[in-house]
Amino acid sequence: MFRLALTLSLATGPAWSQDMLTQCVNQCLFEYGPAGSPAYDLCVAQLCMAAAPAPDAAPPPTPSQVPAPALAQPPGPIWRADPTLGTAEIRWRGRSLAFRCDAEGGLVSVSGLGGGGSALSFAVDGQRLDVPFQTRDGTHYAQVEPESALLEALMAGRQVTIVAGQVTLTLPLAGSRRAISQVMAGCDPTP
Repeated sequence: MFRLALTLSLATGPAWSQDMLTQCVNQCLFEYGPAGSPAYDLCVAQLCMAAAPAPDAAPPPTPSQVPAPALAQPPGPIWRADPTLGTAEIRWRGRSLAFRCDAEGGLVSVSGLGGGGSALSFAVDGQRLDVPFQTRDGTHYAQVEPESALLEALMAGRQVTIVAGQVTLTLPLAGSRRAISQVMAGCDPTP
């Protein structure tokens, strides 16, 4: 949707205003943040800076005149690890899937799906996993052991699909093994 709005503004506006550039950069931050991450930098470079004219330059090109790399889709969601916080997660459009260390080993959480009391259905590469989740404050939680089927599937699979009520979230698992392993290496389940 963001790409469509950007394409329309390129096609209809006489030139990029500072407000339009700021809005583009803010949208990249929302979709691919934090600022400075590779995905955010790519979004700003390809969608905002490549399309915005220099001061006193000609009006922006129409979409048919923009070279293909300027309209290329920035990378989707990526797994990030923060061993200092004991968290590995992937975020996409206000939703997230995370693994966190806790006193009992680990916790898998899903947020942003709504449906407070809805049961979650997990499928990794089409294989359904029955995992009991609890819901608190709109976030679904499941306690996991390092050898749990869910954690092993998340680390070995290519894609996970999560269904909560009428909402479906599909996320890539590329990079999940590295991110989760980094966090697990720092976990200390003993008190």
